[in-house]
Amino acid sequence: MNLLTVMSKGGYFMIALAAGSLVALAVLIERYIVIRRARAGTEPTAAGVLKLAGGGDIEGAKVQCKLSRRAVGRVLLAGLEVLGNVDAMRESVSLAGQVELDSLEKRLGWLSMVAAAAPMVGFLGTVTGMIRAFMQVQAHSGQVDASVLAGGIWEALVTTAAGLTVGIFALVGHNWLAVQIETLTHQLRKASLTLLKLSVAPGRDYVTL
Repeated sequence: MNLLTVMSKGGYFMIALAAGSLVALAVLIERYIVIRRARAGTEPTAAGVLKLAGGGDIEGAKVQCKLSRRAVGRVLLAGLEVLGNVDAMRESVSLAGQVELDSLEKRLGWLSMVAAAAPMVGFLGTVTGMIRAFMQVQAHSGQVDASVLAGGIWEALVTTAAGLTVGIFALVGHNWLAVQIETLTHQLRKASLTLLKLSVAPGRDYVTL
Protein backbone atom coordinates (compact mmCIF):
# COMPACT_ATOMS: atom_id res chain seq x y z
CA MET A 1 0.00 0.00 0.00
CA ASN A 2 1.56 3.29 -1.10
CA LEU A 3 1.42 6.67 0.62
CA LEU A 4 -1.24 8.06 -1.72
CA THR A 5 -3.54 5.16 -0.93
CA VAL A 6 -3.03 5.65 2.80
CA MET A 7 -3.75 9.38 2.53
CA SER A 8 -6.93 8.73 0.55
CA LYS A 9 -8.25 6.83 3.58
CA GLY A 10 -8.39 10.12 5.48
CA GLY A 11 -11.40 11.38 3.54
CA TYR A 12 -12.20 14.96 2.60
CA PHE A 13 -10.27 16.46 5.51
CA MET A 14 -7.07 15.45 3.74
CA ILE A 15 -7.84 18.01 1.03
CA ALA A 16 -7.80 20.83 3.60
CA LEU A 17 -4.60 19.48 5.15
CA ALA A 18 -2.94 19.16 1.75
CA ALA A 19 -3.88 22.76 0.94
CA GLY A 20 -2.50 23.90 4.29
CA SER A 21 0.78 22.10 3.70
CA LEU A 22 1.15 23.75 0.27
CA VAL A 23 0.48 27.19 1.76
CA ALA A 24 3.03 26.58 4.52
CA LEU A 25 5.65 25.36 2.05
CA ALA A 26 5.10 28.30 -0.31
CA VAL A 27 5.37 30.86 2.51
CA LEU A 28 8.44 29.14 3.95
CA ILE A 29 10.29 29.18 0.62
CA GLU A 30 9.27 32.74 -0.28
CA ARG A 31 10.18 34.17 3.14
CA TYR A 32 13.48 32.27 3.20
CA ILE A 33 14.49 33.84 -0.10
CA VAL A 34 13.50 37.33 1.09
CA ILE A 35 15.27 37.02 4.45
CA ARG A 36 18.38 35.49 2.90
CA ARG A 37 18.65 38.40 0.47
CA ALA A 38 18.15 40.86 3.31
CA ARG A 39 20.88 39.25 5.42
CA ALA A 40 23.42 38.84 2.60
CA GLY A 41 26.24 41.34 2.94
CA THR A 42 24.73 43.13 5.94
CA GLU A 43 27.90 43.39 8.00
CA PRO A 44 30.27 44.37 5.12
CA THR A 45 27.76 46.99 3.97
CA ALA A 46 27.43 48.42 7.47
CA ALA A 47 31.20 48.46 7.95
CA GLY A 48 31.69 50.31 4.65
CA VAL A 49 29.05 52.94 5.44
CA LEU A 50 30.34 53.53 8.95
CA LYS A 51 33.91 53.82 7.73
CA LEU A 52 32.89 56.56 5.30
CA ALA A 53 30.84 58.34 7.96
CA GLY A 54 33.62 58.01 10.51
CA GLY A 55 36.01 59.62 8.04
CA GLY A 56 33.68 62.58 7.60
CA ASP A 57 32.37 61.59 4.17
CA ILE A 58 28.69 61.74 5.08
CA GLU A 59 27.50 62.19 1.51
CA GLY A 60 29.59 59.23 0.43
CA ALA A 61 28.08 57.18 3.24
CA LYS A 62 24.60 58.14 2.08
CA VAL A 63 25.40 57.14 -1.48
CA GLN A 64 26.76 53.83 -0.23
CA CYS A 65 23.51 53.21 1.68
CA LYS A 66 21.41 53.91 -1.39
CA LEU A 67 23.55 51.74 -3.66
CA SER A 68 23.49 48.80 -1.27
CA ARG A 69 19.72 48.30 -1.62
CA ARG A 70 19.79 46.38 1.65
CA ALA A 71 17.88 46.70 4.90
CA VAL A 72 20.96 47.88 6.77
CA GLY A 73 21.54 50.56 4.14
CA ARG A 74 18.03 51.93 4.49
CA VAL A 75 18.22 51.92 8.28
CA LEU A 76 21.60 53.67 8.40
CA LEU A 77 20.48 56.17 5.75
CA ALA A 78 17.59 57.17 8.00
CA GLY A 79 20.11 57.97 10.73
CA LEU A 80 22.55 59.75 8.43
CA GLU A 81 19.82 62.09 7.22
CA VAL A 82 19.63 63.59 10.71
CA LEU A 83 23.23 62.98 11.79
CA GLY A 84 24.18 65.09 14.80
CA ASN A 85 20.75 65.10 16.45
CA VAL A 86 20.88 62.01 18.65
CA ASP A 87 17.19 62.01 19.58
CA ALA A 88 16.09 62.46 15.98
CA MET A 89 18.55 59.79 14.84
CA ARG A 90 17.31 57.33 17.42
CA GLU A 91 13.71 57.87 16.34
CA SER A 92 14.47 57.74 12.61
CA VAL A 93 16.54 54.58 12.92
CA SER A 94 13.90 52.96 15.11
CA LEU A 95 11.12 53.72 12.63
CA ALA A 96 13.20 52.55 9.67
CA GLY A 97 14.10 49.36 11.51
CA GLN A 98 10.44 48.68 12.31
CA VAL A 99 9.52 49.11 8.66
CA GLU A 100 12.17 46.56 7.68
CA LEU A 101 11.03 44.18 10.41
CA ASP A 102 7.40 44.43 9.31
CA SER A 103 8.47 43.69 5.74
CA LEU A 104 10.42 40.60 6.79
CA GLU A 105 7.57 39.27 8.95
CA LYS A 106 5.05 39.64 6.16
CA ARG A 107 2.98 36.47 5.64
CA LEU A 108 4.45 34.70 8.68
CA GLY A 109 0.93 34.83 10.08
CA TRP A 110 -0.06 32.25 7.47
CA LEU A 111 2.44 29.81 8.94
CA SER A 112 1.08 30.45 12.42
CA MET A 113 -2.45 29.84 11.19
CA VAL A 114 -1.54 26.55 9.51
CA ALA A 115 0.42 25.44 12.58
CA ALA A 116 -2.61 26.06 14.79
CA ALA A 117 -5.36 24.89 12.43
CA ALA A 118 -3.86 21.71 10.96
CA PRO A 119 -3.91 19.65 14.19
CA MET A 120 -7.47 20.82 14.85
CA VAL A 121 -8.56 19.68 11.39
CA GLY A 122 -6.84 16.37 12.05
CA PHE A 123 -8.65 15.95 15.34
CA LEU A 124 -11.93 16.83 13.64
CA GLY A 125 -11.22 14.02 11.19
CA THR A 126 -10.61 11.74 14.16
CA VAL A 127 -14.01 12.58 15.60
CA THR A 128 -15.87 12.09 12.32
CA GLY A 129 -14.01 8.85 11.70
CA MET A 130 -15.04 7.46 15.08
CA ILE A 131 -18.61 8.62 14.48
CA ARG A 132 -18.63 6.66 11.23
CA ALA A 133 -17.25 3.62 13.01
CA PHE A 134 -19.96 3.68 15.70
CA MET A 135 -22.64 4.30 13.09
CA GLN A 136 -21.53 1.07 11.45
CA VAL A 137 -21.77 -0.70 14.80
CA GLN A 138 -25.33 0.57 15.23
CA ALA A 139 -26.30 -0.29 11.65
CA HIS A 140 -25.22 -3.88 12.16
CA SER A 141 -26.82 -4.15 15.61
CA GLY A 142 -23.43 -4.64 17.21
CA GLN A 143 -22.62 -7.67 15.07
CA VAL A 144 -19.56 -6.30 13.29
CA ASP A 145 -16.02 -7.35 12.54
CA ALA A 146 -12.89 -5.31 12.00
CA SER A 147 -13.50 -4.89 8.27
CA VAL A 148 -16.77 -3.05 8.91
CA LEU A 149 -15.07 -0.57 11.25
CA ALA A 150 -11.94 -0.17 9.15
CA GLY A 151 -13.13 2.84 7.11
CA GLY A 152 -13.91 5.00 10.14
CA ILE A 153 -10.76 3.94 11.96
CA TRP A 154 -8.63 4.69 8.90
CA GLU A 155 -10.12 8.18 8.69
CA ALA A 156 -9.54 8.80 12.38
CA LEU A 157 -5.90 7.69 12.41
CA VAL A 158 -4.80 9.11 9.05
CA THR A 159 -6.26 12.59 9.60
CA THR A 160 -4.74 12.79 13.08
CA ALA A 161 -1.29 11.85 11.80
CA ALA A 162 -1.55 14.19 8.79
CA GLY A 163 -2.81 17.11 10.87
CA LEU A 164 0.00 16.78 13.39
CA THR A 165 2.60 16.42 10.63
CA VAL A 166 1.46 19.55 8.80
CA GLY A 167 1.14 21.49 12.05
CA ILE A 168 4.62 20.54 13.24
CA PHE A 169 6.12 21.41 9.86
CA ALA A 170 4.48 24.85 9.86
CA LEU A 171 5.46 25.53 13.48
CA VAL A 172 9.09 24.57 12.98
CA GLY A 173 9.23 26.60 9.76
CA HIS A 174 7.75 29.65 11.48
CA ASN A 175 10.17 29.48 14.41
CA TRP A 176 13.16 28.94 12.13
CA LEU A 177 12.27 32.02 10.07
CA ALA A 178 11.77 33.99 13.29
CA VAL A 179 15.32 33.10 14.35
CA GLN A 180 16.67 34.29 10.99
CA ILE A 181 14.80 37.58 11.35
CA GLU A 182 16.04 38.00 14.92
CA THR A 183 19.63 37.53 13.75
CA LEU A 184 19.21 40.24 11.13
CA THR A 185 17.48 42.50 13.65
CA HIS A 186 20.47 42.13 15.97
CA GLN A 187 22.84 43.10 13.13
CA LEU A 188 20.75 46.17 12.29
CA ARG A 189 20.61 47.20 15.93
CA LYS A 190 24.35 46.82 16.29
CA ALA A 191 25.05 48.96 13.23
CA SER A 192 22.54 51.59 14.37
CA LEU A 193 24.10 51.87 17.83
CA THR A 194 27.52 52.30 16.22
CA LEU A 195 26.15 55.14 14.10
CA LEU A 196 24.65 56.78 17.20
CA LYS A 197 28.03 56.60 18.95
CA LEU A 198 29.62 58.16 15.89
CA SER A 199 27.16 61.04 16.13
CA VAL A 200 28.00 61.60 19.80
CA ALA A 201 31.75 61.44 19.27
CA PRO A 202 32.46 62.29 15.61
CA GLY A 203 35.86 61.52 14.15
CA ARG A 204 36.31 58.21 16.00
CA ASP A 205 36.61 54.91 14.16
CA TYR A 206 33.53 52.80 14.85
CA VAL A 207 33.70 50.28 12.03
CA THR A 208 34.05 47.15 14.19
CA LEU A 209 30.83 45.15 14.09
